[in-house]
Amino acid sequence: MRDAGVSFQESKTAVANVQESQDPRDSWSVVLKIRRVLKEYNEALQAEAWLHSLEKPSKYNHNLMRRELEWDNDLRTSISETDLEYLDTKNFRDMISLAPEPYREAFSRFLAEKLGWLFLSSKEKQEMNQRGFGFFSDDRVRKTTRFIAIILSSILPILSIVILYNEHSTNIRIGLIIVFSTLFSGVVALVSDARNVEIMAATAAYAAVLVVFVSGNL
Repeated sequence: MRDAGVSFQESKTAVANVQESQDPRDSWSVVLKIRRVLKEYNEALQAEAWLHSLEKPSKYNHNLMRRELEWDNDLRTSISETDLEYLDTKNFRDMISLAPEPYREAFSRFLAEKLGWLFLSSKEKQEMNQRGFGFFSDDRVRKTTRFIAIILSSILPILSIVILYNEHSTNIRIGLIIVFSTLFSGVVALVSDARNVEIMAATAAYAAVLVVFVSGNL
């Protein structure tokens, strides 16, 4: 590694010269040089770690960027041909996104990518007609996902209990518990950004409630 300061090899050579001269002032000068090199090296490591911590852009956002460049002539002419070629789809995995992904939930991504036109305001629809694509508020998508998550989390437990209460066959009840547990885990995975262990814990707790309810009504 070599930068605006002194290199490691130069510092090593300076240390050897100091050992020969035995001058305290030279020793302190070398210490300051080594300290500066280490500081620059640590800053470079921190910058590299920060770059690796940034997320990759989604294909959806990458396509939006390309379409914006195709539509905006002023923006396209301000970028070199080399950069435009690098923005090709085959290189998008080498890119980073400065802003975090706005949609952590799979259902939010589905709404934004497939049904985004539903969240456009009248002004945004006019811009979409001119451009061929439009931009909408991420808050609308997140609020819709939250609303649907609340509805499903309220209906699914009640619905499963009602169906199990009216079913008297033990074998069918066991099958219904499996079905409802699978459905519950799928809903949690879609409308939330829960980790795998959190999905498993929530599903186990939900299944346990159904088992206790069924066993109490045998």
